[in-house]
Amino acid sequence: VPAAADGGRDDGGRDRAFEAVASFDVMAGNGSAVAEIVDASDDGRQLVYTDAEKGEIGFVDIADPARPRPGGVVAVGGSPTSLAVRGRHVVVAVDDSAGNFISPSGRLLVIDRTSRAVVRTFPLTGQPDSVALSPDGRYGAVVIENQRNEDLNDGLLPQAPSGALLAIDFVGGPDTWALRPVDLGPVSAAAADGADLEPEFVDINRRNLAVVSFQENNHLAVVDLRRGRTTAQFSAGSVDLGQIDVVEDDLISFDGVLTKRREPDAVAWLDDDSFATANEGDYEDASGVAGGSRGFTVFNVDGTVELESGESFEHWVASAGHYNEGRSENKGVEPESAEVGTFQGTTYLFVGSERSNLVGVYEVGKRGLEPAQLLPTGIGPEGVKAVPRRSLLVVSTETDVADIGIPTMITIYSYAKGAPSYPTISSVDDATGAPIPWVALSGLAGDPARSNTVYAVSDAFLADGFVYTVDVKQSPARITGRTKIQGASARLDLEGIAVGPDGAWWLGSEGDAAARPNLVLKADPATGTVLQEIALPAGLVDRRRNNGIEGIAVTGPPGAETVYVAIQRAWPNEGDVDQVETKIGRY
Repeated sequence: VPAAADGGRDDGGRDRAFEAVASFDVMAGNGSAVAEIVDASDDGRQLVYTDAEKGEIGFVDIADPARPRPGGVVAVGGSPTSLAVRGRHVVVAVDDSAGNFISPSGRLLVIDRTSRAVVRTFPLTGQPDSVALSPDGRYGAVVIENQRNEDLNDGLLPQAPSGALLAIDFVGGPDTWALRPVDLGPVSAAAADGADLEPEFVDINRRNLAVVSFQENNHLAVVDLRRGRTTAQFSAGSVDLGQIDVVEDDLISFDGVLTKRREPDAVAWLDDDSFATANEGDYEDASGVAGGSRGFTVFNVDGTVELESGESFEHWVASAGHYNEGRSENKGVEPESAEVGTFQGTTYLFVGSERSNLVGVYEVGKRGLEPAQLLPTGIGPEGVKAVPRRSLLVVSTETDVADIGIPTMITIYSYAKGAPSYPTISSVDDATGAPIPWVALSGLAGDPARSNTVYAVSDAFLADGFVYTVDVKQSPARITGRTKIQGASARLDLEGIAVGPDGAWWLGSEGDAAARPNLVLKADPATGTVLQEIALPAGLVDRRRNNGIEGIAVTGPPGAETVYVAIQRAWPNEGDVDQVETKIGRY
């Protein structure tokens, strides 16, 4: 998967891009708890999504994509796991198991989008998961997963009952539609010779071939829906990964290596002969080894690997500052969703990173897959739906962060002329070929001697404090260097930076009300070594609160500098605890 020649990753000079035009808050709009899987009507003017927490499906009017409007909800009496829109109807898979792993059950509902009435119910003998429709409208497929109990026998497979795949024959209206089983007998997945298949996801191509992932079993199968037969089945295999972070230590260090089972979740056909898998991983074997190869793979229908992303997807995400250090030990950026769509003659693969809140967009061309752009999403992108008819992409997110006001949302992107507007800053590769890692940025100061160079600091998201060198002549701006601050007496929360008259860095490190002190540091820009460390006067330390030193400025000649710091929040005055004021400190 090629990257830009300068070590950064860019849009390759494309003249069209996806741009967010609206986000719909499903809580505020429809009273929903979450939005997981999302689909669109044939005309692209309405969205439908699942809400398993409330046992509902929700509707959104996107006649004007920039102004989505609530369309109400329909209760389905269980946990909807997936849905697909077919003409005026919505086919909804509903899990009725309620935690019953021994005798799981469910229903397949057909709901009229106009009247919102349930017009057909198919009882299911197991717990359904994914639903897909064929491009020609003749067939559908329903995955019966029958999830394992992760609290039983350490969650190890096999755990009866096994899963299944059902084909839907769309003949006439819903009254004459029919379900029939597909023969998965030839599938020899790893767990007890196929005794517990647990199929996960399904997608259908133009030849009415369905590809099915068996995530925990690290297996894939291709099924002829017309004949109800498995035509190919094979292991998803493993990937040798290099230059990845394998330790959760509040640092990002791309110096580890791993060999990981792919364990694909979502699958999506690229054409009639090849499909992509999002290799999330969801199983820890008897040896305690977890799967998930942190990227995506393109397979041929015969099982041949046509393209393997390896660590490149993770590196691309990290270059944009979205790497999730808390998943380093196992799943990294955790790709979960995959979607393919053709927009104005160009085909794209969309890969959703659940833990990094991004969707990677790859152009499918003669040279393979080329990184096109990264799309920021809400928290935990789950559903990705291409709507080429209206030049739209839709992403649903299943997580909210209520205390800081980030809701569960559906984001709508328009495909139009112009270069990507995100990210506005990214990092280039270092000497090892891995991206310079970064997450939060704070502070900003220009270099007096170099008009296109600025410096930013790392906040407290990482265990060490760093100063980043940024080239702002380019767009997006490029982080071209990272310097670790060394020799401070405490863990740093760098918030402010200024460049002194002698070129030295003056840094403001924010303390808290407990153990971490507020500090002013003078550091050598060549090595990051602390040259001076100044603590607050005892009177201020005694009255400190959270939110301390934030901004910093310096003036005066070398050797006679005056340094000013802004205390972010009001603190009590010395000798008068009832008098609380915001302060500027001078050193």
